[in-house]
Amino acid sequence: MRKIILWVLIIILAGLWIWYFKDEIISSSRNDNNTLNKPVFKIGVILPITGNISDVGESARVIVDKVRDEVKNSNIDFQFIVENNSMNVMRTINIANKLVSLDKVNAVVSAFTGPATAVTQIANKNKLLHICVANDCDIQSGPYNFANWQHISVASKKLIELLKKHNAKKVVIFTAENSGEAFISENIRKDFKENGIDWEEFRFNPSERDFSLTVFKASQVPDVDYWFLNTLSPALELIRKQMILKNIDLPITSIQTFGDAQDEHKPLFKGFEYVEAAAVIDDVKNYINEKLGSKNITVAAYVYDSLNMIVKVVEGFYEKNNKIPDGAEMTEGLLEIGNYNGAVGQVNITPDRIMYSETVITTLD
Repeated sequence: MRKIILWVLIIILAGLWIWYFKDEIISSSRNDNNTLNKPVFKIGVILPITGNISDVGESARVIVDKVRDEVKNSNIDFQFIVENNSMNVMRTINIANKLVSLDKVNAVVSAFTGPATAVTQIANKNKLLHICVANDCDIQSGPYNFANWQHISVASKKLIELLKKHNAKKVVIFTAENSGEAFISENIRKDFKENGIDWEEFRFNPSERDFSLTVFKASQVPDVDYWFLNTLSPALELIRKQMILKNIDLPITSIQTFGDAQDEHKPLFKGFEYVEAAAVIDDVKNYINEKLGSKNITVAAYVYDSLNMIVKVVEGFYEKNNKIPDGAEMTEGLLEIGNYNGAVGQVNITPDRIMYSETVITTLD
């Protein structure tokens, strides 16, 4: 008798539960059915979520969630597969191959020159659209690669503007020996020469951690007005700490990298002017700040725009052709956009597949 009563109670409670949550169940069922009926488009996103610039990667990872939420009502089932490469090139290659062969992605977004360059050949081989958030990622190697960052010629001229404002005649340059920083150095030295700014450059291996001798040698260069730190974390912070330790009281600047410093180290660069890749809109700033309390927003904003440009092209193509575009069709679609109003302002898209926006001079607060 007790068992019968117990089963009756269970059935009644189950019925009440189903009645109470019927709207949610129906809605969920409809959403599942809608998703099943939608064509699928997969985007792989390769980011440094751990390692020396994990704050940057984590902010970009969070912004992927924002895009995912914004496209949930699209006629296409956009799926985002986020992978962590820790800024390791070999790991990036393995991830890219996995995204192609196992996940069957339709497009890839990556970040930073070294790892991004490793993806370009894989993208070309598989006719896969690839947008790299980087200054230079060997996009000339094939038609499926786009570089989305500030154009170095624009950023370099903005750096000249900053230095001239302070009547700087001579600059010490610290450059990490990798493709991204070497590319920046090549361009700024050319602009320095054209604008009558003298320089002396100190190059070092990206794995170097002891900068005491390098900083000492740099401090002996006569008549220097500014130090330009052309490197990423942790070398960026280590050089600055050596300056403080040795009581070197010279102004410092950079292109973007002060903004990419780990949040805990940002006070090292407080009050110094530098060239920021773009003025990011409040919507993206506030989203990252609410989710993470982080000020590492610029790379995330470029990732956000890269993903949204892909979404725009895919949705437009599907509406006209009732099918998902392939890599060549997406490339053509991006080039047809010409310019795009995004989180970093107007993104200009050139015929040689360079995406860039206007840079700004800012002060780290």
